[in-house]
Amino acid sequence: MPGTSEPNLAGDFVMALFDPALGRFYAGTVPPGTAAGPGIEPTGPQRGNDVINVADFLDSNSFTRWPWRGTARYGNQIDWRDLHLLV
Repeated sequence: MPGTSEPNLAGDFVMALFDPALGRFYAGTVPPGTAAGPGIEPTGPQRGNDVINVADFLDSNSFTRWPWRGTARYGNQIDWRDLHLLV
């Protein structure tokens, strides 16, 4: 389908940030070689030119949770009802 490859690439990347063991999304990514610090734990796997930042982050579940749970592509990849929201 024309015009869907970029959103799918973005969605696939976000789904790669999901930690199934903890039931939450990672904080995001940082460039390789980024030093650890407050809010930055660059110890996740490298994906392309990014290293997954595994630091706890309050919004890492809420901002990614709602847009994709009802989509055909991502709706069944994880149990969206069972995400652990940290406060």
